[in-house]
Amino acid sequence: MTELPVFSYRQGVSFVHRIPSWVKILSIPLFNIAMFTVDWRASLFFIPFFVILFFAVGFSVREQLRDLSPVFYYCSFLYLMNFIVLTCSLSAASFHSFPAGFSPVRFLGVLKASFLETALDPSTMKFSLRFCACVQSCAMMFGTSSSVQIREGIEKIEVFVRNLLPFGKEPRFSLAVSMLVVFIPTVFRIWSRLCLAYRARGGKPSLSMVLVLVPQLFSVGLRTAFETTKSIMNRM
Repeated sequence: MTELPVFSYRQGVSFVHRIPSWVKILSIPLFNIAMFTVDWRASLFFIPFFVILFFAVGFSVREQLRDLSPVFYYCSFLYLMNFIVLTCSLSAASFHSFPAGFSPVRFLGVLKASFLETALDPSTMKFSLRFCACVQSCAMMFGTSSSVQIREGIEKIEVFVRNLLPFGKEPRFSLAVSMLVVFIPTVFRIWSRLCLAYRARGGKPSLSMVLVLVPQLFSVGLRTAFETTKSIMNRM
C-alpha cells in the first residue's frame, strides 16, 4: 500500500468529515490568526486537543507525525538560522574583546553559549508551539475534506458574498482560489513521489537528495499546474 503524503485526504464518516467544508475554510484562517494573537499558552491546550481529535477521526500516530513534518523542517531551519546569527555576533564580540587572538577554546565556548541560548530562546519556542497548532488545524481540514468539497465550499462563500454586494451573482474566483488551496497537498504529493523514486534508484535520505529533488519539484509542479489549467480550459 502506498504511503499517503502530507495533508492528504482520508476518507471517513466521522463527525469532522461531516462538517461543511465552508465552515472549515472560514474557521481555519480565523483560528490561525487567533493563535498568533492570544497568549502562547493556548497552544499548550490546542496541540493535545488536536491529537485527541485526530485519534477520534481515525488518524494513526504515524499519520499525525507525517502531517507535522513541515513543523519539524521549518522550526529546525529557524533554530539553525538563530544559532548562526547568534554565533557570528558572539564571535565578533569575543574577537573585539580579545584582539590578540581568537583561540579554538574560546570559539568552542562561543558555540556552547550560542547553542544554549538558541535552544532556550523563549520567543522561538513560543512560535514553534503556535505554528504546530496551526499546522494541525490545516492538516485536519485537508485530511477530512476532499478537493471537490473544498472547491464547493469556496464557491458557496463567494456566492454568499456576491449576494450581499452589488456584483454579478455568478462565482468567478472560487475556482482559482480553490486551485491555489488544493495545490498545497499536491506539492507534498509530488515531493513524496519524487522521494520514492529517488529511494527506488538506490538513493538515501541526505542533503544531496534535497539538492537533487528540489529542482525536480519545481519542474514537475509547473508541469502539473500547466496540465491542470489545460484540462480546466477544455471543460469550460
